[in-house]
Amino acid sequence: MKFQRGDPIYQQGDFAENIYIVHQGEVKMYAVNGFPYHTYKIGDVFGDADCFLNEPRDSKAAAAIPCILYSINFDKLNELLVQFPEQKSKMLANAKKANSMHRKKMMQVEKKNPIYGIANIQDDKIIGKLKDFGFHKLNDAMSRNLVKKDLSSAVRAMIIKNMNENSQKTT
Repeated sequence: MKFQRGDPIYQQGDFAENIYIVHQGEVKMYAVNGFPYHTYKIGDVFGDADCFLNEPRDSKAAAAIPCILYSINFDKLNELLVQFPEQKSKMLANAKKANSMHRKKMMQVEKKNPIYGIANIQDDKIIGKLKDFGFHKLNDAMSRNLVKKDLSSAVRAMIIKNMNENSQKTT
């Protein structure tokens, strides 16, 4: 499977049905807040923890650079592993370790970059939109504080959606 830079491989919450091997390129994993927390490189396997633990995808995976991935259907792999119970046990143990590592890294990234702090550039755009929506009396410090701490996710998403729609209309 070929992916270009930024192409999603799967989204958080997707049903986990495939395991991936990086043949060329790199794949980044993204926490809920949109910040990357891990990069997989040539030869690395990812997506196995969600499959083995029968859980939805715990994060978003996207191509960091153009890449080629091999995809293995988990149901087919599981049929094969019935013949090799020791190997299946080892793979399950590795999946549990990978899942634990992912969760720790995600928590670190989410703690360092709370969900309301998407990025300073985007925050500056949102501040501009707040002023467009009538919050023009706020100074930049007050606006930034509103964006960082008090602005609800729904309002933030609405503003970002509006910005994206407007940028698509101008291109």
